[in-house]
Amino acid sequence: MGFSITVEFLRGVYVSGSPDRRDGTEWPPSPARLFGALVAVAEPDDDPALLWLEQQPAPIIRASAESHTYASTSRESYVPLNDGVTAGAYGRHLARKAGALQRWRQVSPAIPLVRFEWPTDAPEEVLAVLDRLAGSVPYLGRSVCAVESVAANGDVSELVGAAEWIPGGLADRVVLGTTRSGYLADLHEAFAQERSAHEVQRRQLAYGVDRIVAPLVRSAHSGDLVVLPFEGRRVGPGQLMIASRALLKAIESHLDGGPLVVRGARRGEDRPAHQVLLLGFPHVGVPHASGLIAGLGLAFPNDIEPFERRAVLRAIVAVEAQGVNAGPLGRLAFSTEPSSLQALDPQRWTRAATTWVSATPMSSDRFVDLAKPTSVQREVERCCADAGLPAPISASVSREPMCEGAQNIAAHQRRRRLDDRPLPSFHARLTFSEPVGGPVVLGNLRRYGLGLFLPEAAVAPHSTAGGTA
Repeated sequence: MGFSITVEFLRGVYVSGSPDRRDGTEWPPSPARLFGALVAVAEPDDDPALLWLEQQPAPIIRASAESHTYASTSRESYVPLNDGVTAGAYGRHLARKAGALQRWRQVSPAIPLVRFEWPTDAPEEVLAVLDRLAGSVPYLGRSVCAVESVAANGDVSELVGAAEWIPGGLADRVVLGTTRSGYLADLHEAFAQERSAHEVQRRQLAYGVDRIVAPLVRSAHSGDLVVLPFEGRRVGPGQLMIASRALLKAIESHLDGGPLVVRGARRGEDRPAHQVLLLGFPHVGVPHASGLIAGLGLAFPNDIEPFERRAVLRAIVAVEAQGVNAGPLGRLAFSTEPSSLQALDPQRWTRAATTWVSATPMSSDRFVDLAKPTSVQREVERCCADAGLPAPISASVSREPMCEGAQNIAAHQRRRRLDDRPLPSFHARLTFSEPVGGPVVLGNLRRYGLGLFLPEAAVAPHSTAGGTA
């Protein structure tokens, strides 16, 4: 039993300054940061509930121990300085004349949820206030980190794959700010004096990982995706295989024969268990989604040798600079600037979920009778096994798209070569017995971007058509 506040990062990213004000990002978010966010949306009548929270011992934090800090997605902006501003300093370009260039790094946790847990149940009137305040907090950290938060008493479901960060833990230690007696009053005083909350002294505690709750099930491919945004254009879903095959050919041209995980096995060579996947990221799963492909990407096998991965990354850098000749599509140019498009956020495709829905249709190398649940279940289980995933407990399939913006792809657009026989395809919604981390890419043409799935939590409802196994 106890009181908890659960915070979900809706964009799957967390951006903030580091605790020591150096170039970095704190992870997990500090209890003092959460407390400050609650104070920021509170009214004077809410102070008794905040005082109760202030007096509680430092909470346990449940958050992902697995996260990626992407230097390529660090954010830069000019910020006005509070010190030394003189009359007339704000001119026409306020930030550049009276500001300093600040840089924030973006963390993408494997699980976009953080839970703060205190050992004591909150009184009913306190719980009502804190739950209302938690639901009113628009972001945690920088304003780009939109959140939804909820406060609760009693037992809550465990965050599968999350680590338990406790004060005094020994592994992966970080120092985080927590509340102390008088912290709320000092925040109010700082606000009245127009001082920053960072100037208010916090209690500093070392947190460390005590345990990780149930290992996260992942596919055979890494969740650390390479994303190549298109520059100045979009590509239709039916042109995805043209674009992905062109990118693969361009990468191979820089590898002098290339590792087998890229080019595949030739006669007499042992076939690798898994190969590099070429991905296309469609605009799907939200209202009025267009379904257009916003960029390409790569997912590496989990067992790829480090030297092979480095070779492929060097080839990608060269291709990114030169662009790709994609035949009928012309030249595909890639932007080197980080993209804010939701479709190009790696976390959107890799976050853990129990239910996944196809963003692009998956293909099979054999006939599947969609009207026969046993036939569907058998084929889906085979595709999941090929991708290193457990068998789903249920599978719904349809010839029509099952999420907003997803589209069908004509038979002649699902061929690797002109003389290939078009493979049958269908859309699917799969449910697993435990959360699965992405990317989830299934089917016979998964290497070329077809059969890419999106976590159900990130999907706007579109259709429930199709059979169920």
